[in-house]
Amino acid sequence: MGNVVAGFGYEHEKWKSYHLKRRKGERLDALKRGHGFGNKIFVEQVWWPLAGHFHVLHP
Repeated sequence: MGNVVAGFGYEHEKWKSYHLKRRKGERLDALKRGHGFGNKIFVEQVWWPLAGHFHVLHP
């Protein structure tokens, strides 16, 4: 189970970095402001256990 949590942390940061690098202006600011605690809890406790990846998830 430890690997699942470690995998989530690594993959979540990689996913978030990818989207932060691709956005500019207001879309970048909105992503920085908007992906907070609630969104992380959703992807950690709902999305990740069901899908196991972030390939089709957009912030």
